[in-house]
Amino acid sequence: MIIRRDYERKVAEVFGYPPEASSPQALRVRREYECPFLGARCVKPSQHRDFDPNIPFGACSVWHRGIGVSEPHPYIICPIRFVQDHRIFLDASRLLSPREGTEIIIVPEISLPMGRIDYILSLYDVAKQEVVDFIALEAMACSTTTTGDVLRSFHDLLQGQTTEEKLKYGINFRQVISRMTVQVLAKAYVCEKWNKRMIWAIQDVLYRYMQATTRVELTKIPLATLENLPADIPVLFFTYGMEMNTEQQRFELRLREAYGGTKESFARILEPTELPETSRMLELIQHRIQAKESIFALHILLSQGLAKVASKIIRESPTEYNSHA
Repeated sequence: MIIRRDYERKVAEVFGYPPEASSPQALRVRREYECPFLGARCVKPSQHRDFDPNIPFGACSVWHRGIGVSEPHPYIICPIRFVQDHRIFLDASRLLSPREGTEIIIVPEISLPMGRIDYILSLYDVAKQEVVDFIALEAMACSTTTTGDVLRSFHDLLQGQTTEEKLKYGINFRQVISRMTVQVLAKAYVCEKWNKRMIWAIQDVLYRYMQATTRVELTKIPLATLENLPADIPVLFFTYGMEMNTEQQRFELRLREAYGGTKESFARILEPTELPETSRMLELIQHRIQAKESIFALHILLSQGLAKVASKIIRESPTEYNSHA
């Protein structure tokens, strides 16, 4: 039996460092609102009316514990967080085969009809000035519910304070999975046409959630064999963990596992692990009718009934839809 202990919800990284980090570098980036992964000012705007719009939203990750894990982890909520120390590029480059006279060049943000590709790792022949080979690389961060609470925690920690009220943010797993599914399938088709590979860099905790809640079928690939993958594995997921470097006072990305498959095997992510029985659905409907919860009979004016339903939907907090996560 998994024991799920309580934990404190708060921002895990403020401008790339845990809020308790006191190194000269950590203090400097907070003071200058710098993203240490870009080496420049954080580019994520803060658009909440309750907070200073001149201070960028420098929350890189938040503490959370989702389905598939027993302990809280820092969940990455900014895709730029993945470029730390160029780790994802170094790991992805193992799938290219450099030869004499070539170098690997990273081209960011290629826009195509089916969407934007975050990064292209190209094998470039310097003498001939032409691209010999390439692979696509995407970084998928998580998104949050009740993001105002994340902003509150971020601004409190930036000022060296503790948020007194209990924070109620969550990880919007459903949105993340939906967005990723559409992008993976669309881009997998074009990569298949090109006969090129596509790599997705995601957190290990997000992949565990996928495994626990869907029927996604991908094959685990030994990391030592990445340089010699067979051609029938066009879609790959590199899962990264966040490990604390106590000397540097920061979390560092580490490639934990790799999984691969085809667009067809990934498409099984659309299948939930559990399908409710008809009897359960009838039970839920009957309960709502007998409790007179947001229902209206057909003979009642539809405008009155629909107005009641709509007002309830608007009042409901997004966290109600993600209370399980």
